[in-house]
Amino acid sequence: IGNDIFEINVSTNIDNIMTINGVTGKNVKYKTSNKKVVKISSTGKMKAVKKSKKKVKVTASFGKQKITFKVKTK
Repeated sequence: IGNDIFEINVSTNIDNIMTINGVTGKNVKYKTSNKKVVKISSTGKMKAVKKSKKKVKVTASFGKQKITFKVKTK
């Protein structure tokens, strides 16, 4: 994933977009750089809350492994 940018529409839900070596759910910790634009649940369900010209960084971590990508809402 790395430098990929995903575009999602406001009010769109995306389930479990991030896995680390096939691990999802409660074993993975999810984080967003701006909760006012993109929310992410503890199970990896992501939702675009409002439009933004800036990209939001979303991170999933499991132990020492981590993946990050950017989300643009429209």
